[in-house]
Amino acid sequence: MAMVYFREIWKVLVLLLLMILLVDYSKEIIIPDVTDEPFTIAGDLILGVVKSIGQNDKRTSACNGKVSIGGVITVEMFSFAIAQVNANKSLLPGIKLGMRFFDTCGSERMAVARPMQLLDAMCPQNNARTYGQLVGAIGDGRSKYVVHEARILRQFSLPVMSTAATSDELSDQKAFPYFLRTAPPDEFQTTVMVDILTQFNWSYFSMLYVDDSYGIFALNNLYHRSKQKGICMAYSKSIGDLTTDDEYEDIIKTLWKQKRARVIISFLSGKHLFRLLHKLKKFLEVKKAESNHFIWIGSDAFRSPSSWEDKEMGVGSIYIDLDFKTIHEKSFYHYFGLLTYENITNPWKDILVEYLFNCTWNSSPNWRYLHCEKFQNVSFNESERFKDIANDASSKFATTHDCIFAFAFAIQEMISQRCPNVSSGDTNTLEVCIHGHLLYDYLLNVSFTGLAGPIAFDSVGNGMTGYKISQFQYNPADGFRHVVIGNWDRARESIHIEMNKMNWNAITNTAPRSYCSEPCPPGHYSITLDVHCCWKCQPCRSNEITNFNKTDCVQCKEFSWPDQNTFLDCVEIAAVALNVSHPVGITLIVLVTAGLVIDILIVSVYIRYRHERLIKAASRELSFVTLFGTSISFLLVLVLLAKPSSITCSIHRIGFNVSYSIIYCPLLVKTNRIYRIFSAGKRGLSQIRYISGNFQMFATTALITIQVMHVINRMSSSLPLQI
Repeated sequence: MAMVYFREIWKVLVLLLLMILLVDYSKEIIIPDVTDEPFTIAGDLILGVVKSIGQNDKRTSACNGKVSIGGVITVEMFSFAIAQVNANKSLLPGIKLGMRFFDTCGSERMAVARPMQLLDAMCPQNNARTYGQLVGAIGDGRSKYVVHEARILRQFSLPVMSTAATSDELSDQKAFPYFLRTAPPDEFQTTVMVDILTQFNWSYFSMLYVDDSYGIFALNNLYHRSKQKGICMAYSKSIGDLTTDDEYEDIIKTLWKQKRARVIISFLSGKHLFRLLHKLKKFLEVKKAESNHFIWIGSDAFRSPSSWEDKEMGVGSIYIDLDFKTIHEKSFYHYFGLLTYENITNPWKDILVEYLFNCTWNSSPNWRYLHCEKFQNVSFNESERFKDIANDASSKFATTHDCIFAFAFAIQEMISQRCPNVSSGDTNTLEVCIHGHLLYDYLLNVSFTGLAGPIAFDSVGNGMTGYKISQFQYNPADGFRHVVIGNWDRARESIHIEMNKMNWNAITNTAPRSYCSEPCPPGHYSITLDVHCCWKCQPCRSNEITNFNKTDCVQCKEFSWPDQNTFLDCVEIAAVALNVSHPVGITLIVLVTAGLVIDILIVSVYIRYRHERLIKAASRELSFVTLFGTSISFLLVLVLLAKPSSITCSIHRIGFNVSYSIIYCPLLVKTNRIYRIFSAGKRGLSQIRYISGNFQMFATTALITIQVMHVINRMSSSLPLQI
């Protein structure tokens, strides 16, 4: 018992410390008046509900009494869930579950004040609890409010669960060790978006985001995830309440400069998006571009194009939302229908009755509505608005119901393991049995099917709900409409899109492209620019191919050549030989024959007139050698036309070199003889040595022999290639 009191004293001290800290910072945080009493359902175990359903006074941040009809229904859904738990004999038998509901009125200051008010009310007074034991809380659905609530309540190890808060900040286990939510964090939104980009081969996109933690976290996650997939962010810009018209115009101009990045990912609120679209429409009209040039991918905060002033701008846009598999069962429908003003405990029942029966509590005689006193005993199901509001509540506020049951199932499991014999009113046993930090672990293991479908949590308290993917479409027959085109599975982290449901426009049902650079054509390699999705193309050399990712050129090996279709592979050069039937071969034979005939005629003339002085003066023997070499050259052409083999190649190789030596060596010797004769004449010499015919033949033979030896030596070291 002493330990129990010590723990309670410690909690009071922590609460006082929080109040002191808030007073120290009173210049920045003003705690508004919270004297109004919360809505209470008594019980042995109490769940605190700190949620925004009303509006606040902008000057003081206190609640101004104005509550939305949706907020009133939210409160009634909590009451319904509590009643269901207490009526279930197999769930928390002998234990009554209660609730304390506090309205934060859409104010961050109230989101700080209300948890403190909740804790203050739950402190022991006169050794007994006034309302019951506080075991946990259900926080606001908006992240910017629930972060304050979770920070305060964690000091008391109280689990806090939210229906729709998705900020990545809340996944920090050190800062929020007892926080859970039925929705997944925003980081999975970015994963879904990157999967959508990948699905449609969109490699280049822009991003616009709101300038708060929601947008900044999304920007960081999207940048890193897209980079991992090889997708580039062309442009990103934050937009807020202080963004001027000139800044909006600069944003639009920058988007147009990157107009190949047709996909724009939006993490904007509705008011910022509408303001941007209004200016974008005018800009596109000036540029004479299609109104839906840009394709939007919207987050769960994205306002559907059906609410846009110019819906055509949203045709083809894709947006994601939480995929709660809502079960349309009629339990709340029947419960709500039997309520009347007299038997409902909801403190905002006046607002509810006014809305349902279109009446007023105003007593002015000039008021044109019926007075609501006439409907005090009328069941709600007699209202014309009942059906719509009841069915709508079953889907919109299903997670509200399921949060209560998640706590109930966790407490049930905890009691069955730690104190199975506890009964109603046994506060001491409940105090020892149920601790917030232990209850958090039981909540993590909860798994059941609620009104919103399967409810479960991962190891850090994030909901396992996936996302549904929708597209805004238009066709002449049906007009504008929303179509669910796929989903993203949270457990498998995989996307599924039904392509047959896609519809981009009424003319060509083809997905638009969103890219930076066109793929390089065959035979070209890419040079990456500042962004790796952008490049310029350069041609390779004629004997080169591109590597597998077209970032460099590779030279083909000897006797191979690039594939002229793809330039990705080198193909062997086929061995092609001339033959006598080829036009070139026929032409060569004709020329060879003509050459040989001319050679024979010249030889015949030389033989007939061999004793003439002119023939002798022309070095008759050397001329015969030259004509012989010419004949060999002509005959070698016939070898070239024969089928290639080692023998023919060797003959051609030797004959080519030797034949030209036989032609040019006599010319060299003859030129040398003439030079020496004229040189001797200038010097007045009468006798000249080594100009006889025999010596000239000897010199010619020696020079030809040297060439033959050189050819033989080369042949021995480099044999002809066998093809």
